Amino acid sequence: MKKKKTFHIHFVCSGNAYRSRMAETYLVSKQIPKITVSSSGLEADKHRAANGPICWYALHVLQKYQLLPYLPKPTSTQTRTQDLKAADLVIFMKDGHYQAALEKHRFAGLYEIWDIPDINDFGIELNTPSWIPAKIIPIAEETFDKIKAKVDILVKKKLKK
Repeated sequence: MKKKKTFHIHFVCSGNAYRSRMAETYLVSKQIPKITVSSSGLEADKHRAANGPICWYALHVLQKYQLLPYLPKPTSTQTRTQDLKAADLVIFMKDGHYQAALEKHRFAGLYEIWDIPDINDFGIELNTPSWIPAKIIPIAEETFDKIKAKVDILVKKKLKK
């Protein structure tokens, strides 16, 4: 008897310390049988020193919603060609991530672009005197709300058939 294959979803953003990690963790928390979830960042290696294992504001959101037990890995992961090829569906947080995957990894698989903004898209320069945590937390929570809504739609339309 042939074993049924799992459906693998891979989330991609820039540093794999914020958006893609929150999406990965939230989808993992759904505990859907036969679904494999992973994530990576196109520039994770470059940003790991500044981001740490995960951005503090992503950690804050995951803690608030009691999702830390579902955080699948301790640190960010650099996007590799084999990660993209192994996925049945790749979800890019922005069109620029998709374009970079086309150029650098010759990506040719099934994908979606969710248009989820990064913290920098709100005019906040992290690690400068201008940023204030009280401004960042609501943005991170709004970002998570957008991710959560997209994941919920994905689950309803594609995964629970």
